[in-house]
Amino acid sequence: YSQWRVGLGIFDRDGLSRQLYFAYVRDIRSMTRRGIGPSGRLALELMWAPVKHRDFFTVGTQTFTERLSNEMYAGARYERLLTNSQGFYGGVTPHFRRSRLESVDGVPLNAPTEWEYDGVWYRLGYIIELPFRTKGNMTHHVGIVFHPRGAARFEWRISFGFLRHRGRDSFGLRPGNRNPYQEGGQVE
Repeated sequence: YSQWRVGLGIFDRDGLSRQLYFAYVRDIRSMTRRGIGPSGRLALELMWAPVKHRDFFTVGTQTFTERLSNEMYAGARYERLLTNSQGFYGGVTPHFRRSRLESVDGVPLNAPTEWEYDGVWYRLGYIIELPFRTKGNMTHHVGIVFHPRGAARFEWRISFGFLRHRGRDSFGLRPGNRNPYQEGGQVE
């Protein structure tokens, strides 16, 4: 019902960019301690991308060059598994970027590097989770990330869960399960 995740991801930003991923995931019903609430899990997550990228933009008649050095997303993701290994997710993550204004009309500037808020990004996609016999699993998130201003990106994240508590660690029937197709094996 709970686990920690560490992983790597790629997302589309004028080519594929790498990303480190950290999350704490918990079953929503176990959070309330009464077993009420929607079925699914909540992931509190942090994503960091060591991006080296230059942006060029114009304001009026001036051309600005900005150097982007890091990006960070921090937010929450709702995960709903429809089978024991597959489902869907949706999330909301505020975006922060660390950048520095390099030049205006080709004239270099000595501006400091600063973190700035860049709005909220939304995430939708497909989840595949493969449990291990030991207390962990491998989770794939494949989907899109989009911004209200119209920008959209592809994302694919692979993470490994560890310190998992009370989760399933096998597929299909377990050795102790009764067979419902044999006489006297009806499951109640």
